[in-house]
Amino acid sequence: MMPGPRKQLSILVPEELYQSLQALARENGRALSPYIRQVLKQYVRHVEEEGERGWWTIRY
Repeated sequence: MMPGPRKQLSILVPEELYQSLQALARENGRALSPYIRQVLKQYVRHVEEEGERGWWTIRY
C-alpha cells in the first residue's frame, strides 16, 4: 500500500476483543491503532495475493 491521504475509521468491538487486541499490541511493542492497522494490512495483502481461502475466509 502506498502512503497517501488517510481516512478515519471508527469501529465498535466487544470488550473482550478490545482487551485481546490491546494485549497483543503491547506484546508487539505497538500502540493499539498502529497494531490494528498492521493486522488489516496483512489481511488485505493476503486476500490480494492468495484470495479468500483457508482460515482467513470471513463468513457471515
